Amino acid sequence: MDWTERIDSIPFSIQTGDGKTYFPLWKGGEKEKEFNTSSFEFINVYGTLVDRKKPQGGKFPLVFWFQGANNTEQADEFEASCDDSRAWNVVHPFYGAILGQPISIKRDDSSLNVTEITIPFWETIDADYPISNFSVKDNTMDRHRTVLYACSTSFVTNLKVSFTAIPTAANSIQSIAGSMKSIQDNNTYADFQNALNSGLKAIDNLTSDALTAIQSVQNFLDLPSTYIQAIEGRLGSYENVYWNLKNSIKSLKSLADKKYFESIGGSVLACISLVLVTPVVGDYVLISDVENKASRLKLIYDDYLLTLDSLAVSVYNVNNSFTPDATAQSEISSLIIYTIANLQQLAFETKKEYIIYTTKKTNLILLVHRYLGLDEAGVNMDIFRKTNNIKLNELFSIDKGREIRYTK
Repeated sequence: MDWTERIDSIPFSIQTGDGKTYFPLWKGGEKEKEFNTSSFEFINVYGTLVDRKKPQGGKFPLVFWFQGANNTEQADEFEASCDDSRAWNVVHPFYGAILGQPISIKRDDSSLNVTEITIPFWETIDADYPISNFSVKDNTMDRHRTVLYACSTSFVTNLKVSFTAIPTAANSIQSIAGSMKSIQDNNTYADFQNALNSGLKAIDNLTSDALTAIQSVQNFLDLPSTYIQAIEGRLGSYENVYWNLKNSIKSLKSLADKKYFESIGGSVLACISLVLVTPVVGDYVLISDVENKASRLKLIYDDYLLTLDSLAVSVYNVNNSFTPDATAQSEISSLIIYTIANLQQLAFETKKEYIIYTTKKTNLILLVHRYLGLDEAGVNMDIFRKTNNIKLNELFSIDKGREIRYTK
């Protein structure tokens, strides 16, 4: 049937997780579909090899309206239904039946008798699939160990280390120590200092036992991934480690220095991946928390690949040829894809974020009472205030039209 027949014969409907069905007004349609892909570059070969696998679920930005004298009551009822975490069944005239989850909910009551709802809606598969014999944490830890081993062996493969490489490695581990010092506490400091001393001592033997030396650096680098601490501090320290390492290579010319960057840079990515799947309470509250961490991992990985490409030297340059290690890069790519995929799954389990605009002048207490509820300890008010960056004069009076975010 053509598009006019579809609109006439297929009503737009949303069945929420609690089983209620809504038939709001709607307009148009938009769909985005991405594929699971990996890309590979080869020195002296123009272009990029793109390996495309199965498609991801579709993404549908839904915009619809509740209209009439009771529009706000309809919107309130719909919001209450959204709190049920089970998947939705959406029937769209253009795209048919879609099983999926809302990622966030934005509500606009500024048009009086019309309430506009905006929802990024992601298509999902059955929650019982895929079946895994390992937890995400355990599986990531196994892949993380594989990457560390691949990176250490890539450093020593086809390389005769000279004494000139020792200062670079020594300066690097001191830089790593500086980046990680701020997250140490009474429970971690002794292990931190012991691992640092072991790494510095092993570097003195870099020319005679390069594998042990590089693995000692990795052991030191890996420490924060084992800490029971908030993700933000650990992730921030690893970000500093990577960017300091990246800045140090501007003057690198030797093969040993380039292989060192490949090995330690890849190890940083492995450690970050493990950190992101070992959260503590409060790390992943909003979907935006998950998306932020995933994007920061991808940013470093993309930069790592570009930097390796800039360090590559033709194989015809016999004295200084450098190409990234295929095994190490394959394992790193696999780990990054696995980590980001599981973070996306974790996003479905976080609280839904709601966005509204105030329809009249109000204050912090009234908003907290309406959307979160007041508690004796004032915890909800503190969360609400920080989430919406309410400071100074807004502590007493909040103007009409102010964007407000809250979670349930």
